Amino acid sequence: YERMKAKVMDELKKTFSPEFLNRVDAIVVFHALTPEQVARVIKEQKETGELFGDILLRLGLVSEQDIALALVTQFRLPFIFLRNVDVDPDLHGIFPEAVLRKYQFVPFDRIGNILLVASAGVFNSDVLEELEGVSGCTLSVYIATISEIKSTIDEHFRDETSFSEMGELLGLGGL
Repeated sequence: YERMKAKVMDELKKTFSPEFLNRVDAIVVFHALTPEQVARVIKEQKETGELFGDILLRLGLVSEQDIALALVTQFRLPFIFLRNVDVDPDLHGIFPEAVLRKYQFVPFDRIGNILLVASAGVFNSDVLEELEGVSGCTLSVYIATISEIKSTIDEHFRDETSFSEMGELLGLGGL
């Protein structure tokens, strides 16, 4: 990584002035995927409906941190370590656990009508609009790793309905 970063800096020095380079906060080095790897992931995505990033992780082609760094860099969103956050317990009932898991996000604080959420990805406009409609708040999105999202859901947002109660609610008797 350091060797690659040094090469990138050498190339930048050939093109940009020192004054410009002094303003650069960080150089992000990504390991490119091969066309074959991308084709494999797209094929699996079509077959399974699984998210692109989830397939990359499962195949060991990237780390959670790689995905988070790419999202932060590409979309200029802030990163948050959820393990350092006290999740507001009043936010428990805003979204069902299934919605949190499906869209890989958790609300962690509210400031007036702004709901702060940590997400393992970026919402498309339809999903964002729906979530804002359900919550009655404008969402402010932070990026977090998927493992922190999942552990936060497990710790703070587990639906309290047991399988038995859920079966009865659905008319299936106790599960």
